[in-house]
Amino acid sequence: MNKEILARKVSFVALLLILVICCAGKLVEPPAIIINFPDIDKLPIKVDLRITEELLNAKLVVLTEGGFELPLGQVFSENSERLARHLFSQVSVVHDEASGADTKSDAILIPKVVSVTQTRPMLGYKNSVLLVVFEWWLYNGRGNLIWVDSILAKGVSPLASGASVRKGTQKRADKVTQDLFDKSFQAISSSEVIKTFASRM
Repeated sequence: MNKEILARKVSFVALLLILVICCAGKLVEPPAIIINFPDIDKLPIKVDLRITEELLNAKLVVLTEGGFELPLGQVFSENSERLARHLFSQVSVVHDEASGADTKSDAILIPKVVSVTQTRPMLGYKNSVLLVVFEWWLYNGRGNLIWVDSILAKGVSPLASGASVRKGTQKRADKVTQDLFDKSFQAISSSEVIKTFASRM
């Protein structure tokens, strides 16, 4: 009898996991926001911008409210390229994991998504927060690390109920993308380490 009950419980848990996985597979419209950056004198160096599969596959997985996925990799990749072209005089986009020794550029810039999470409001607090931890790694042409920085970006808006939860998440995704690349622009353009490196090329 105990074995039968245990088998039923295991089957029930397995069914729940299948349902969660299937529900989380529903895709919602990804953000398509294009970031505009302030005018700035470009740093006179040639940079390889390395767009990895990990970055392209970045997404938020939500297991509540029916479950869904919000793809973020494409908008992050596109705006990483826009940012790099705005900051550096020459930019080549590389879509592989080649080592620094394989480049003829002065530097290699690698954007990375560390984490993507979304908080639910606590009692008495009605806003939901989409959080992205992002890193920028800059290497010289020989593959030696020059500079690295971590960016914490936030998208905040009220958490609605029902189907509008997805729309709210999309709104927060637009906000977090804007915040991420505003902060990234400030971090890279103000870095004395990067300016010094560029002046020696």
